[in-house]
Amino acid sequence: MGFIYENMVRPVLFKMEPEQAHDRGRTALMTMGALPTLCRLVRHYNLVKEDKPVKLFGLEFPNRVGLAAGMDKDGEFPRAIEALGFGHAEVGTVTPEGQPGNPRPRLFRYPEQKALINRMGFNNKGADVMLNALAKNYPKGKRGMPVGVNIGKAKTTPLDHASMTTSLASANWPIMLTILLLISAVRIRKAYATCKAPLISATCCKPYETKTLPTPRSWAGIHTRSS
Repeated sequence: MGFIYENMVRPVLFKMEPEQAHDRGRTALMTMGALPTLCRLVRHYNLVKEDKPVKLFGLEFPNRVGLAAGMDKDGEFPRAIEALGFGHAEVGTVTPEGQPGNPRPRLFRYPEQKALINRMGFNNKGADVMLNALAKNYPKGKRGMPVGVNIGKAKTTPLDHASMTTSLASANWPIMLTILLLISAVRIRKAYATCKAPLISATCCKPYETKTLPTPRSWAGIHTRSS
């Protein structure tokens, strides 16, 4: 599979604009996901099963390798993701209502640094569309891997109404970090003033993920996400 990709698929994709290549890959995976028999055959070839599947949070993961949010933004092809051998997947990022994201170009390829810079801006079709897509394409009881949903703040959502799942490796991390610190400071001050809640760390704001925070000089060599 690696030989086919490196020598046949990759050269074709790299002749396209980055987002065009992403869209072609999305179309191919949607087509594959609509063919259950093909998915079963491909999964049998690709799946890496642990001697003892990982059990965590009441879920069972076939293996430790998962696909992060940003590829399947609207929950359109999780069956194909499963077929490619992943042990779990995160769909999204999804916002309450659909939004177009940032203007193009917003995806940049740097082959020399082996980097892809992503400034998509949470383009997606909205939560209701994703819910219907998952119910249709990957219903409960017929899933071979756990699926998580990455949620994001819509541009029209007031900050004080937003729950945040934040990647500090995002191209927007200075803004995100400032927001997180401000929210945390307010919550800590309220807890201290009322003495009704214990003083907790600066990660006390609404639930969010953190990833290793790169220095600005290292941006050219990483895949940053704002998807």
